[in-house]
Amino acid sequence: MITDIPDQQCMWNFFNTDEREMAYFANEAAETTIIGTWYDKQWLLKLAKFSGFSSAELINQPDE
Repeated sequence: MITDIPDQQCMWNFFNTDEREMAYFANEAAETTIIGTWYDKQWLLKLAKFSGFSSAELINQPDE
């Protein structure tokens, strides 16, 4: 089980104010991260298949 992976589709729900967006882009420019890597769901499923897992299930995070 892998948990608490930031969902790329929800990224802007988290960075939802001008202040948070500015912090995001400032950290990107500095090549640092606030949260970590935001992953696409399909990419994770493909990675599980490529890694030899017989099945994988994704459970959606809350929108916030």
